[in-house]
Amino acid sequence: MSESIMLAKNECLKSDLTQQELLDRFHTLVDKELDGQISGSEKQELEMIEARLDAEDAEIYAPWAKYQQDRLRFLALQVKQSREISKKLDELLGKFSQNQKS
Repeated sequence: MSESIMLAKNECLKSDLTQQELLDRFHTLVDKELDGQISGSEKQELEMIEARLDAEDAEIYAPWAKYQQDRLRFLALQVKQSREISKKLDELLGKFSQNQKS
């Protein structure tokens, strides 16, 4: 996690807002941004809230991401093994066909 995200997360953690209040404030600021009505300080607040939410998401989904990486490695190994087995079977079938012709 980058240092700026950590600083922003720590800054947001100091606030007395509950998680729901934080999400409500986030949505309010996003709406203001979309309407072009956001001030500079509100833009900065929005960025800090986004950083906090991103950091929390990263903490929550880190185990899932590791599981996905492990699963992909396992599947890649299975594909490799299947190809090796298929290659050996093709070789054996080729030898069998040659022996049948002889």
